[in-house]
Amino acid sequence: MTRVIVTGATGVLGSQVAECLARNHAEVTGTYHASIGLGSMRSKAFFSMDLAQPEDIRIPDGHYDVLVHCAAVTTTKSTRTQVTTRVNVEGTSMLFERAAARGIRRIVFISSLSALERNPSAYARSKLRGESYLKELAQRYPVQGVIIRPGLIISSDPSGIFAKLCRQVARVPIFPYFGKSELCTISLDELCEVIVRLSLSPDYSPGVITVDVCADELLSLGDIARDVAFTLYSRRLPVLRVPSALPLIAAYVLNALMTESPISVDNVYGLIYAARPDLRTLHNLVDFTPTTFPANLKQATRGTHHDG
Repeated sequence: MTRVIVTGATGVLGSQVAECLARNHAEVTGTYHASIGLGSMRSKAFFSMDLAQPEDIRIPDGHYDVLVHCAAVTTTKSTRTQVTTRVNVEGTSMLFERAAARGIRRIVFISSLSALERNPSAYARSKLRGESYLKELAQRYPVQGVIIRPGLIISSDPSGIFAKLCRQVARVPIFPYFGKSELCTISLDELCEVIVRLSLSPDYSPGVITVDVCADELLSLGDIARDVAFTLYSRRLPVLRVPSALPLIAAYVLNALMTESPISVDNVYGLIYAARPDLRTLHNLVDFTPTTFPANLKQATRGTHHDG
C-alpha cells in the first residue's frame, strides 16, 4: 500500500485529493492548519502543521512514499505578501527538504499555469519559486518531482475565482472583461483524478516532470461569462472588453477598503497573465484528456449560481 502525506488536507483541493487517494487504496496522512481545525473530518492520521512556523514543519515518524503538497496561501490583500512568501516559498522549501531527507521518493507540487516570470502576482511568483526549489532538490536527492500546473479551476468553492465570476455574471447587465483569449479550464474532479494518477503511478525515475492540466481550449473571460450566463441563467449576456488597468485599479481600491474583497489583485493578474499550456505530457504520460468548459459547466458549478 502506498503511503501518502497530503498537505492542506482540509482545504477544497486537498480534502478531495485525500479522499480520492483513499478510494484508490492509498494510506493517507493529512495536515491541517490549527486555526482552521479538522472541520467535519475526523481522522487520527491528520496532524496540524503551520508552514509559516519553521519549528512546526515536520514529517511524521514512519515510512512514506509520496508527498502531495496542496497547502498554500492565496493572497487576497497586498499586505499578505510577506505571509505568502513565508508559507509558499520558505515553508514549502523546508517541507520539501525534510521530505527528501526522510526518504520520500515522490513529491507532487500543485503550482499554477500563472506561475510565470512576467507575472507580478505575489502568489504566482511564490509558486514559480517553489517549482525552482523542487528542481534544485531533485539534483541533490533521488526524488521524483511532479509539478502540476492547473488552469482555471471550475468548482463551487465560494472563495474561488470561478465562483466569484458566477456571482458577478448574475448581477450585471453587461459583463466587462479583460485579458487575452488564452484561458483554459479544469474541473476540480478531473484535477484530483490527474493528481491521484501521478501520485500513485508505478513509474518512478529521479528528476522533475511538469504537467499542465487543463482542457484543450483557449477562452477569453468574456467567453466564459457568456457560457455561464446562458447555461446557468438562461440569458444572453453582452460582454465588453476593457483595458486591464481598470480591473487592476478596482482590485487595489477594494483590497484597501475591504477585509475580504470580491476580487484580489492576484486574481486579476492571474487572468491577465494566462500561459498557453503544453498538454503533451498530460495526454502522453498521464493518458488523460479533460472535458472542455461547456461540457462540464452544469455539473461543476452546481450551487454557485444561488449566491446572488
